[in-house]
Amino acid sequence: MIQRATKQKKRRKIGINLLSLGSSQITGTGRFLKQLLEHFLPIENAEFVFFCQRQFDLDGYFEIPSGIRYRRVDCPSFSSQFARVVYEQLIMPFKAWGLDVLFSPCVANPVVHPGFRTITTIHDLTPFFVRGKYGFVQQSYVRIISRLLGLSSSRVLTSSENSRADLIQTLRIRRSKIDVVHHSYNSKDLSQASFGDYFLFVGTLQPAKNLAGAIRAFAIFSEKYDKARHRLMVVGANGWGRNDYDALIRELGMEKRISFAGYISDDELDRLYAGCKGLILMSLYEGFGIPPLEALSWNKPSIVSNLSSLPGVVGRTGIQVDPLNYEQGAIAIRDIAEAPDRYLQGRDEQLAKFAAELQALKFRAILEGK
Repeated sequence: MIQRATKQKKRRKIGINLLSLGSSQITGTGRFLKQLLEHFLPIENAEFVFFCQRQFDLDGYFEIPSGIRYRRVDCPSFSSQFARVVYEQLIMPFKAWGLDVLFSPCVANPVVHPGFRTITTIHDLTPFFVRGKYGFVQQSYVRIISRLLGLSSSRVLTSSENSRADLIQTLRIRRSKIDVVHHSYNSKDLSQASFGDYFLFVGTLQPAKNLAGAIRAFAIFSEKYDKARHRLMVVGANGWGRNDYDALIRELGMEKRISFAGYISDDELDRLYAGCKGLILMSLYEGFGIPPLEALSWNKPSIVSNLSSLPGVVGRTGIQVDPLNYEQGAIAIRDIAEAPDRYLQGRDEQLAKFAAELQALKFRAILEGK
């Protein structure tokens, strides 16, 4: 009897570029990848290779499901973004030699990548639409690298239909080359949820979030409509171009009604979501908008701006307002304060669009080249 030799299937190697993650504070980029990886189903005969800064705690940051074969490759701990960029463009193409594909959760991939495919995430085009996030040199670089990676990457991944439209119009990337994988959420124990006497603002404190507009709208609500003396709690680390919010709050006489919690843990944030009346996020620009999705997962409505991606996140729930019309914002806060349940119609259907398992399946198919 003749036995035929069978070729062993070559193991696929999938690189994940985590060099942009060096901090213990989880940002939007980190949360995005965390949700995808922690709901990921193994790919047959595949090995993941994580490229990390030496001090990065991979296993402490991500809970990678059992059954996924992976290893880490330690890279230097970078003292500056410039050092990381030089390493990424000049050294990474050699470090990644032998991979089938290299994925980056942000605009940080080698432009030249001989022998392997690259998939680059461009979450949004903030540097093109919002001034002041970076200095002149860094802003110029981010714009240039976004254009170059948009052209050179095998695929471009983004987090909303609005961002895909921006990529097509601004960077001239072909629609067929862009995949939309949304941010997702974890299911909550709604027995812990109740409508308390405060609203939340969640986000890094920077001009595009329009916190000043939310404060002004809340002050009008407090003066004209609020009988229960609601409070506004602001959660988020200081970002770039911070306004003097303390001076604005003093000017409006809101010192006892508005407070700042800074950056807090996920558990603390969940407790605040569970007890709030609703969320206020009247941003001028968002690539996606995680806080309204998180609020909805806690069965809480949001007041959001009618711009960029936010309408797509809240759908028929919540209330959409002109972010520069503070009276309109105040009335929306009043309406939710009086009857929050009224603005949760369609919640389950809206959340289903952002299920973590669904987004992880889409991500898996992209990595497999389907």
